[in-house]
Amino acid sequence: ALKNVLSVGKWQGELHKITKKSQDIIVDSHWTLVQDAKNQPKYILSVDIDITAKKQLELLLLRTQRLDNIGILAGGIAHD
Repeated sequence: ALKNVLSVGKWQGELHKITKKSQDIIVDSHWTLVQDAKNQPKYILSVDIDITAKKQLELLLLRTQRLDNIGILAGGIAHD
């Protein structure tokens, strides 16, 4: 991510981070390279959005769909 932001000027992706309370969270992270008047790298602006709950809901939905598909398959086998 750091190499990309230094060469391209920006980066976006998901990262796992640990909070001050030692909780593992997933963040949607956006990094932008900020340059000075001479176009030299000055700092990296980072904006993180906690998407942990969204990811947990996606996993729950996938698990539910998988169980539903297994039920349909079992029903079809029992019918045959």
